[in-house]
Amino acid sequence: MDTTRTYRIENLDCAACAAKLEKTISKQPGVEQVSLNYLGKQLTIETTQAEKPSFWKSLEETISNEERDVRLFEQNREAMHIYSFSGIDCPVCAQKVEDALAKAEGVQSAQVDFAAKQVRIRTSARENQAFFDKLFAEAKKVEPSLQIMEAEQTQPNLMRSKMHQQPRFWRIAFSLLFFVSAIALDVPLFSVISYLIAGYDVLAKAGRNLLHLRLFDEYFLMSIATLGALAIGEYGEAAAVMLFYLVGEFFQETAVTKSRDSIVEALHLKTEEARLFNGDTISVVHPKQVPPGSTIRVLAGERIPLDGIVVKGSSTLDTQSLTGESLPRLC
Repeated sequence: MDTTRTYRIENLDCAACAAKLEKTISKQPGVEQVSLNYLGKQLTIETTQAEKPSFWKSLEETISNEERDVRLFEQNREAMHIYSFSGIDCPVCAQKVEDALAKAEGVQSAQVDFAAKQVRIRTSARENQAFFDKLFAEAKKVEPSLQIMEAEQTQPNLMRSKMHQQPRFWRIAFSLLFFVSAIALDVPLFSVISYLIAGYDVLAKAGRNLLHLRLFDEYFLMSIATLGALAIGEYGEAAAVMLFYLVGEFFQETAVTKSRDSIVEALHLKTEEARLFNGDTISVVHPKQVPPGSTIRVLAGERIPLDGIVVKGSSTLDTQSLTGESLPRLC
């Protein structure tokens, strides 16, 4: 009985290598048919030896000898998990988390999308929630402030960012109120209250990082500087540092959120299918599976999936995202 298995193939970087590998696999005993889609990164093998572990072991050795860096993942035995995250404010921090997740045992691939605030983790289909709890605990060792949650439990980006900014806005307002009162009434206690309102999270992050032996980051240095100012009686200076930092964080988060939303909106413009001409027929495929030089068809109302030249027909296109002009252009 013939059995077909489909794999996702990674680290195959050239079409010629793919053709050579496909030819090598087809010559293996027991392989009835093989198809390697280089653009789609997909390998399909039909064999009569599926029940023999020695067949698959021999096949893996053959592939490894031909292309040492190639990795295969059986598609019906893997799963993609998508989560949302918060608590990370810089791309470098997101990269550290991604590296930690990708190195974890049982993870086939991991991607932390800082712009979309999403974590995509590919694992075998058998992994359970305990596996992910342990995985996220390891990630929090890298970034203690990291919070990961199910994607469907999160609010849309704009709403979530507004909700996140509201507490910070009120902290600025109350901290500024006590800061001004301290200057106007000459009451040092008000400066201390202003300092605590504006900087309690900085002190908390510095403490957590200290427990993980992460010294000399911005939180640790600010804490040392402001606590030193308090120790010598410069209460106003300590409060001012924390207040100005909080205001800066507020404006930075606002700007980053607007940029992130613009990027996400642009990503939503892309389409996941293209109508590819195959002789006299048209097949719907993923844009990545369309070879250069092919001809595709775009129907009225559809998005254009790929760069190309109009060879037949005419229409008007909405090019506002490219040119900034609101009027459609004739093509």
